[in-house]
Amino acid sequence: MSWNNLFKRINKRKVGNEEIISTPNVRYKYFQKLKLEKVRFSGGGGNAPGFTKMLYPGYLFTDVVFKNDTLKLKEFMYLDEESHTSSVEINGKNIGALSKNKAQPVEQINGYMYYTNDDVKYALFSNNDQKLYLMK
Repeated sequence: MSWNNLFKRINKRKVGNEEIISTPNVRYKYFQKLKLEKVRFSGGGGNAPGFTKMLYPGYLFTDVVFKNDTLKLKEFMYLDEESHTSSVEINGKNIGALSKNKAQPVEQINGYMYYTNDDVKYALFSNNDQKLYLMK
């Protein structure tokens, strides 16, 4: 199998068999929790029963560094502290699973993706698989 991706690599031990390649250029600073919400999800289909989760709405603060510049990001997300499926770590600790919404299907945020090379004068950044930003 040949799989070319600048942002992710194959990891058979992870769900989905892929993980985001970590970089020191993406620095997760803080997750500001708002009031805890009780969210009811429908079952996964068929006769699967629904379930309830406690989620924190809030803001993920992140610094993205390219050369001498820093892009400061503040993005609204939901945090599930019980599950640790994202690669987002703050102070060396995985904070939990992050998502953009609280309805099914859940749009998971596994982390920010970043790529640069010494031979090019730009960096590529993405916060999901359908958007790509060029940083000069």
